[in-house]
Amino acid sequence: MEPYCFVLRNKMECSNLSLCYPEYHRLLPCPSENSPPRVEHLVVTVGGPVLEYISKALDLPPLYVADLIHFGAVYYALVCPEPPLTATPEELRIYKEATAPSVLRNRPSIKGKTFREAQKTFRITHVNKFVEPGTYLRVHVHPKRFPRCYEIDWRSRIIAVSDSYVVLDKPAGTSVGGTTDNIEESCATFAARALGFTEPLKTTHQIDNCTEGCHKVITDADFTKGWHLCQLEVLECKKVPWPNSVTEDKYCVEDCGWSSKDIAYECKINLLTGRTHQIRAQLAACGAPIVGDSMYMPAAIAEMTSPGLNPFSKYRRECASENDKAVAIRAWIAHHGKEPSVSIGLQACQISWDDGEHTSTRLDLPGGDKKRFLLC
Repeated sequence: MEPYCFVLRNKMECSNLSLCYPEYHRLLPCPSENSPPRVEHLVVTVGGPVLEYISKALDLPPLYVADLIHFGAVYYALVCPEPPLTATPEELRIYKEATAPSVLRNRPSIKGKTFREAQKTFRITHVNKFVEPGTYLRVHVHPKRFPRCYEIDWRSRIIAVSDSYVVLDKPAGTSVGGTTDNIEESCATFAARALGFTEPLKTTHQIDNCTEGCHKVITDADFTKGWHLCQLEVLECKKVPWPNSVTEDKYCVEDCGWSSKDIAYECKINLLTGRTHQIRAQLAACGAPIVGDSMYMPAAIAEMTSPGLNPFSKYRRECASENDKAVAIRAWIAHHGKEPSVSIGLQACQISWDDGEHTSTRLDLPGGDKKRFLLC
């Protein structure tokens, strides 16, 4: 059985990886830009240490593979998940071989587990983990990087510390608890090191990478009991000047093509229930995207130019069939841009905990530039 790779389409490509990809050394120092995505899917053919197998199968230096495992970029499952619709006939053949009932019956490691349970993926945390034949591996060869982590004075970002939690002034351009392929370059990890902790801090909730401000992380997992996720209410809203070019350059705020740049609106918003991108998505849907939000502003502009484009809005165009609705949804998603690279006009300016007994507020950015919630 050959390595099972969605990205590597044939043996010729597998034997010429050096011609297709850059030369690999180590993950550090952190590059200033991310590499194009590269995710490899393998089925183990010969049992052994996972580092050794991946290094040989993908022609990667052992130290680079060790770095990937340290970053949390390697996953395994006892049984290979079903390949995507784009899989080649050869990939389908390998999948069927690896998951044939006659093969699975002879694998003691999956006895007592359902097929779906055996397909559940887990992060590999040790370079010497043994992987048996038939094991599925997913390797994020180019993990998403966060160079901002290395530019921050993390000790100066600590607002409060207790035995069970830490309140942090999160910088824009960083991840709170890491990503699927990078748990190393995160606020939880770097703040823990700044405090001299031997283990990373744990997250209770998330704020977007491009958002900065007050955030709470914990040292004790049991402390999450009674902690509620962030309904939304606008407490204040006032006109303010559009951020000048100096401010935009300083905080790497992207020009997203918004036509009117005379005024913005500074709003104070209270989160009552929480969803991913809640503030950003809801305000963009109201035609008031956040300044610099390169993901939601293009879609808001498209909706203003062509009312009814958003298939989820109350003014949406009626679809004749479910297929038409699916097409409309895909078209709407396509109008959204990329995730902002560093900063947008969104700041977590206040956080309270212990039933309001403690509150921390940050209303101004360094240098005195006010920028709480800026809407177009």
